[in-house]
Amino acid sequence: MPDNDFYPQSMEARRAWHVNFYDQIKNHGFAAKYGLDGTTVDKFNVIADWFNFWVPQRTALDAYSQQVTKYFNTIAGNKVDDMPAQPTYTSAGGFPPEPEVGVEKLTRDTAKFIKNNPIYAPADGEAMGIQGSEPTPFNPADLKPVFVATTRAAFEVGVTFKKQGMSAVRFEYRHKGGNWLPGGVILNSPGSFAISPATPGEPEQIEVRAIFMQGNENIGQWSDIVPVFVGP
Repeated sequence: MPDNDFYPQSMEARRAWHVNFYDQIKNHGFAAKYGLDGTTVDKFNVIADWFNFWVPQRTALDAYSQQVTKYFNTIAGNKVDDMPAQPTYTSAGGFPPEPEVGVEKLTRDTAKFIKNNPIYAPADGEAMGIQGSEPTPFNPADLKPVFVATTRAAFEVGVTFKKQGMSAVRFEYRHKGGNWLPGGVILNSPGSFAISPATPGEPEQIEVRAIFMQGNENIGQWSDIVPVFVGP
């Protein structure tokens, strides 16, 4: 789930969220405290019932689909000694009422309505599941470049990268078994830098790494090492 967002991404987590949210506003006094009318409470009752029914159905249908694929591919493919079992699926009856289209928007709008109430308390939000987590503080020491290196003519290496708000990316390279050598400080992507071959005129495979720069200072960690072939 993204930082500072309360609404779950997975369907199973969302099912549990709606069951809890309806229980909290209906049975723990939060509807009255935060001015949710009966129509809104009823909508979340329908939503909770709908998720409670259809999420397990969706999971069962996914499992059934996998069984059918395995069954079909086994029989239609190479001969095997053991016949696969035929897939089985039992549909559940008693379909619940459908909620209005736009459940996520209603949920977020309702959470915003509650949080805008002057008496809103974070502890209430935690109980209802709308408080969310605090954003993780940014730590420059965790930054690590990711780049793509490509072969160019005349012993040049082409690089493509994202600066992540930094001013530049510094590249180094090394020959097989050698020390790291300066490649270049590149301000914008895509860019390139030239290397000095171990044997003049002879192609070779080198290794390249990179680190972010802010001004004249290195920031964060060195990237993963990327091999690249260079030649005349």
